[in-house]
Amino acid sequence: MNPEISFILVACFGASCQEIIHWFELRKKLDTENRKVLKSKFYWLITFLMISISGVGTWLFFYDQGNPMGKNVQMVLGAAFPALFKKAVDAFQRRDLGGYASKRSFSLHDVSKFYFK
Repeated sequence: MNPEISFILVACFGASCQEIIHWFELRKKLDTENRKVLKSKFYWLITFLMISISGVGTWLFFYDQGNPMGKNVQMVLGAAFPALFKKAVDAFQRRDLGGYASKRSFSLHDVSKFYFK
C-alpha cells in the first residue's frame, strides 16, 4: 500500500479511537434532549468529516517521506488532531448558553455547537 495512504488511514484510526472514547464519556453526561443530537445526520456528518480531516491534517503536518514514523506515533497524532481542532474552534466560537429545549430537529449550526462543546 502507498505509504502516504497508510499514514492517513492509521491517523484516521487514531481519530476514531479518540471519538469512541469521547462517546463513552458522554454517555453519563448528556440529558435526554442532548442525546437526541447524537441521532442527527449532521452530527454523524461532522464526526465523519473530523475523522477524515484528522487523517489528512496529520499527514499534512507530520508526514516526511525521508523519515517515516512508526504507526504508533501516527495513531497518537491522529487522535490528538481532533482535540486540537475542537479547542481551536472553541476559542473562536460564540456560545448561546440557552439549551436545546423542545427542538425536534437540529440544524447544522446547533449540532456543530454541540460537537465542538
